[in-house]
Amino acid sequence: MTEPTHDPADWADFCREAQEQLLAQWSRLAPGAAGSPALGLTREQQEAAQRLHQLQTDYTVQQARLTALWSQVVAEALKDLGERVSERLRDGQAVAPGRPTYDLWIECAEEQFARAAHSTDYAKAQADLANTAARLRIEQRRAVEVLSRQLDLPTRAELDTVHRRIKALTAQLRALEDQLPPARKPARKAARTRRPARP
Repeated sequence: MTEPTHDPADWADFCREAQEQLLAQWSRLAPGAAGSPALGLTREQQEAAQRLHQLQTDYTVQQARLTALWSQVVAEALKDLGERVSERLRDGQAVAPGRPTYDLWIECAEEQFARAAHSTDYAKAQADLANTAARLRIEQRRAVEVLSRQLDLPTRAELDTVHRRIKALTAQLRALEDQLPPARKPARKAARTRRPARP
């Protein structure tokens, strides 16, 4: 893989090449996982593993696409910074090292990022990555639920059910306490106890 220059086109080619190599390595880790048909008694587990593998692959591809756009922003900002510094040097102005140059770099980077962030490509890449990340998290949660049931551990669904039942029982208990005469009502503790201050 050849190192990119400051040219944005070189950065885009570099990121595409890195993305292709990453996908090739990813497919070698699980050869044929997404393409083989699910058969036998573990068909559902195979299908779940295939969905998870496909979502992880999609997430990796979309993350690489967004990284390529960020790299292009940095390359454009560096090019812009070089042009501004060259222009000042041609006009005979001194380019002070340190804070003034840093502020100029930040100004160039912010302008290029604002231009890129309002583009259709960037918005689509960001949206695709967020949507895939949400689907991947749901699929991972399903896989953990299945594994927890197989290991006889409490699952998220079971704990949610327990919490709902405790809430309902607490509401019923308070309703019954409200029906008692004032002299027989138990003293209620505060709904929220104060947490100790963090050190």
